[in-house]
Amino acid sequence: MINLKLLKPKVMKELSSGFAENNPKGVQVQGFMEPESYKKFLAAVAKAKLKKSEVRDTHSYFEADSPALKFFSSREFLAFAAAVTGKKIKKVTCSVRIFLKDCYTLMHDEKKASGIELFFDMTPQWMQEWGGSTVYLTDSGEKLILPPSPNSLIIAVAGKSYVKYVNHLAGNEGRLVVYGTMK
Repeated sequence: MINLKLLKPKVMKELSSGFAENNPKGVQVQGFMEPESYKKFLAAVAKAKLKKSEVRDTHSYFEADSPALKFFSSREFLAFAAAVTGKKIKKVTCSVRIFLKDCYTLMHDEKKASGIELFFDMTPQWMQEWGGSTVYLTDSGEKLILPPSPNSLIIAVAGKSYVKYVNHLAGNEGRLVVYGTMK
């Protein structure tokens, strides 16, 4: 499923170096899945039955589980994530999330996640003015804004990100992602 171009030793070394050197520690990978695998994965995820998950002072989005998510616990993905992060990854917990109008996540010091997080974006088209971007805070407090991009994967240290509020301009459009934590 992983794009074979990404698995070349030179590319893996660049991803690993990028993860270690970026502030915050993390990397964004465009074209993560092979095109046919991505289409099949997207079709499988589209069948998920989403339910509203809302705790006003932390998040609001729709969430579901899907059999397709087992890919993120596969040897292939675990080996890829371990090579990028330089850490042994034993477990991935993830869900499908869609951010529609009025959806968001917030950062909280008292609830900082530990480990590594992933965002696998499946949003076909998105306008930046709709909100919904993934935002990371650097060690110096600056914002690193990563707009949605289909078939892209973000692997980063957990606890330094949030998904910006999706505003009324999004209309009926939604940002579809797999979000997970790795330990």
